[in-house]
Amino acid sequence: MIQEMTDRIANVLPGITGLEADAVCAAITRPPKPEMGDLAFPCFPLAKVRGKAPQVIAAELVPEAAAALAGSGIIVESAGPYLNFRFDRKKVAAGIAARAMSGTPLVDDCGRGRTLVIDFSSPNIAKPFSMGHLRSTSIGNALSRIYAALGWKVVRINHLGDWGTQFGKLICAFRLWGERERLEKEDIAYLMELYIRFNDAAKADPALDDAARAAFKELEDGGAEARELWQVFRDASLREFERIYGILDVSFDSFAGESFYNDKVDGAVQTITDAGLASTSEGALVVEMDEGSKEPPCMIRKSDGATTYAARDLAALFYRQKEYAFDRLLYVVGAPQSLHFRQVFTVLRKLGLAWHERCQHIPFGQVLLEGEMMSTRRGNVIFLEDVIKEAESRALEKMLANAVSDDESGSEDSTASVDISQATDEQRARARILAVSSIIFFDLKNGRIKDVDFSWDEILNPHGETGIYLQYAHARIHGIMRKFEDRTGLSIDEIRRTVPVITEDASWPIFDAISLLPDKAAYAAENNEPSVIARWLLDLASAFSTYYRANKVINEDNPALSRERMAVVLSVREALAQGLQLLGIRPLDRM
Repeated sequence: MIQEMTDRIANVLPGITGLEADAVCAAITRPPKPEMGDLAFPCFPLAKVRGKAPQVIAAELVPEAAAALAGSGIIVESAGPYLNFRFDRKKVAAGIAARAMSGTPLVDDCGRGRTLVIDFSSPNIAKPFSMGHLRSTSIGNALSRIYAALGWKVVRINHLGDWGTQFGKLICAFRLWGERERLEKEDIAYLMELYIRFNDAAKADPALDDAARAAFKELEDGGAEARELWQVFRDASLREFERIYGILDVSFDSFAGESFYNDKVDGAVQTITDAGLASTSEGALVVEMDEGSKEPPCMIRKSDGATTYAARDLAALFYRQKEYAFDRLLYVVGAPQSLHFRQVFTVLRKLGLAWHERCQHIPFGQVLLEGEMMSTRRGNVIFLEDVIKEAESRALEKMLANAVSDDESGSEDSTASVDISQATDEQRARARILAVSSIIFFDLKNGRIKDVDFSWDEILNPHGETGIYLQYAHARIHGIMRKFEDRTGLSIDEIRRTVPVITEDASWPIFDAISLLPDKAAYAAENNEPSVIARWLLDLASAFSTYYRANKVINEDNPALSRERMAVVLSVREALAQGLQLLGIRPLDRM
C-alpha cells in the first residue's frame, strides 16, 4: 500500500515540477519525524529555474499536487521548502493488515525470471565445522532465501574444499601415524588431529611439505591408494557436514566440490592458452594482470604441473555459466580471498566473456577468538556444535525456570534453579531451535564486512539485539493469541478473514515498519547485506514492544477494540515470521 502511494506521487510530480522522473524519485524522502508527514519532496532544485524561494514554490505546488492526487487518500501540504504528503493511515494500515494476515508474502517477487547461482559455505573436508565456517554459511543461506523471496530462481552450491595440497598433507599424515580403527570410530575429529600434528611436525622438518606436495600430485595422477584414502576422508567429512547443515536448516542443490572439476580443468587451461593469455613464469603457467597493475599474475598451473585454485575456479565458472545460464553468480567467501577473485574475474574479462560482469565476490569479515583469527592448523578454533550445545543447555535452563507465559504478563526473567535432565523431548527440540537462532542472528546482525569477535554473552543474552529476543517476541504473540480466544470467545481465523478497521494512530509505527520490508529485502539483495533484514526485525520488534506496553490487547469489555488490536498483533506476527525465515531462522510458537 505505501509503495503504491509512493509510486503515485512519483508519477505525479514530474508533470507539475518539470523535473525528470529519475530526479523526482531520487529526491523523495521520508521526513525525520512522523508529525511532518509520510513523504516529502524538497523544492530547492526548482528555485533557480522558477526564480522564487523554495518555500514559495512549495506553497504554489500544493493545489496542483492535491488535484492530481484527488481520491488517492493522499493529503498534500507545504512545510517551508518541502512539499509534504500525508497518507490516509487507516486505509493504508488496513491494506497492510489484510495482506499480512492472509499469509501472502510481504516481499515482492520483482526478480522473477532471473537465475542466481550462489556459492557458499564450502568447508574443507577433514576438518570439523567451526565458528569460522559459520559466516559463509549463514550469510549465503540468508542471501539465497532473500533472493528466492524476491522471485529469483536460486541454485545453492556447496563447493567443497575436497582437493588441493592440504590433502597431500593429510595423506602423508595418515601414512605416518594413521590408525584405521580410530578413523572409523572418531571420523572427522581424528582427521583434524592428524592434520594439526602434520603441520606441527612440518615446522621442524620442512621435507614433510615436499612429501605432501608429492602425495597430492600422486592423487591428481590417479594413484589408487591415495585416491582411496581421499575418498574415505571425503565421505567421513560429508556425513558430518550434512548432519550440521540439518541442525542449521541449510540445504544445497549441489555438493560438487573442487574434485568435480578435475576433468574440466584441462579444457579451461586450453581455452586460456588458445586465447594467447598464458605465459610461463619460473616454470609455472600464469596470466598477467592488466598493464600497470601491481597485482601478481594469476597462476593457472604450478611448476610441477599441479593445478591451482584459480584453474579449478575458472573451470567451475565455465561449467556453471553453461549449466545454469545465470543472471548473477555470487561467491560468499571471506575477505582474505579478494585478490584471488579479482584475478579470476580479470581472466574472464581478458577472454572477452561479457558474463564476467555478472560474477561477484561477496567478502565478509572473520570470526575472531579473543581478537585473533581462528585457525585449525594452530588448534585455535571453536567448533560450531560445541557452541550450539552450550546455547541449547542455557536455553533449556531458561525454559524450565520460567518459560514465556501464555498471558499478557509473561516474563522472560527467572533465577529459579532447574534440572535440565528433566526436560522433555519437545523442550529440547525448541531449545535447539532457540540455540541455532541465537547463533545465526549473532552473525547476521553485524555488517557483512565487519570482523565479529566471538562472545558467549552476546550470543546467549535474551535481551537487546539478539535472536533470542526476537524469538521471545514471536512466541509472546502466540501466547497472546491463545489467551485472546480463551478470554474473549472471538476467533483468530475470523479476524484474519474480516480484517477489522484500524482506527488507532498508535498502530501506525508498526504498519509503517512492516511496509518497509519489500524495500529492505530489495536493498539487502542489491547490496548482498543480510544485516539489513536483521536490523529491520529489531526495529519491528521494538515498535511492537512499545505498542504492546501502551495498549492492552485483550479487552473483554470492548470486543471491537480487541479485534482491532489483535489485527495489529497478528500483522506483527506474520511480519516477524517472514523476516526470521528470510535469515534462515525458524520462528518458535512458544518458549
